[in-house]
Amino acid sequence: MAYKIAVCDDERSVVEKIQNDISSYREECQIDRFYSGEELLLSKGKYDIIFLDIDMHGMNGIETAKQIREKDKNVKIIYVTSYTDYVNYAFSVHAFAYLLKPIQRVDIYKQLEEAEAYYKDVQESKTLRFATKEGSIDQNINEIYYMEYTERHVVMKAGDQEYVLLGGISEVAKKMQEYMTADLRNHYTLQELSEKFEIPLTSMKVCFKGVYGCSIYAYMKSYRMQAATILLRDTSDSIAEIAAKMGYDNPSKFSEVFKKEFGELPSEFRKKLSK
Repeated sequence: MAYKIAVCDDERSVVEKIQNDISSYREECQIDRFYSGEELLLSKGKYDIIFLDIDMHGMNGIETAKQIREKDKNVKIIYVTSYTDYVNYAFSVHAFAYLLKPIQRVDIYKQLEEAEAYYKDVQESKTLRFATKEGSIDQNINEIYYMEYTERHVVMKAGDQEYVLLGGISEVAKKMQEYMTADLRNHYTLQELSEKFEIPLTSMKVCFKGVYGCSIYAYMKSYRMQAATILLRDTSDSIAEIAAKMGYDNPSKFSEVFKKEFGELPSEFRKKLSK
C-alpha cells in the first residue's frame, strides 16, 4: 500500500532526514513536507501518517494535533521532539508513537512497520465486539476516538458515545504487562502475544493502549530503560550485564536507546549517582 505521509518540523534538516528514511523504507509513499503547524493545517490534506514536531515556532505540535483530531480521528500521529517533558501531552491527543531526536532510521522503520500492521488489521477486521455496562456492542474501530483507563475502568469514546468497558479487556492488558515484564530478557512479537492471550491483534493493541496510554512497543522500551536505571543505581553489574538483562545482545545499542530516553549514556548516569 502506498501511504500518504506528512512530515512537519520547523527544522528543514529534520524534515529532509525523515523524508529520506521513509523513502528508503518504501519508495512509493507520497510524502508532503511542512515547516509549521499552520502550514500543515492550511493544506487540508488527508494523510495516513503524520510525523509532527512538538516544539515548533508559532503553533506547537500539541495544538496542531488537537485541530487535526477534530477533523480526522484515524490519521496516525507520530511525534518527534528533543524533549521528554511532552510525553503525557502526546498521548492526550492519542498519538500513535513518540520519537526522541536525534531520530534513527531504525526507529522510523519500526513505526512504519507498526502503522502498516495496524492498517492491515483494520482492513481485515473493521468491527470489534466489546462488553460494556450497556451490554455487548459491535463497534467499528475506525469510529473509536480513544480509550482511557480511569477509576479502574476503561472508557471508550466512539462517535458521540462513551462506553465503560467491562473488566475483561483491562484484565487482559494487565496480564500481558505482567507476562512481558516478568523476564525482560525475552522479546515477544505482537503476533505471539495475540496467540498467547487469545485476543485479535487489533483488539489487543487498542486495549493495551487504552489501559497504558501507549503502544506495546513504546511501553516495553520505556519499562526496560526504567528498570535499567534501578540496576545502574543499586548493583555493580557492568553495562554489558545490565544490557543483557534488559534483552539487548548489543551493549552499544542498549546505550543508544538509554541515551535517547534520558539524554545521557548509562555510564554517565551511573557516574552522576556516585558523586
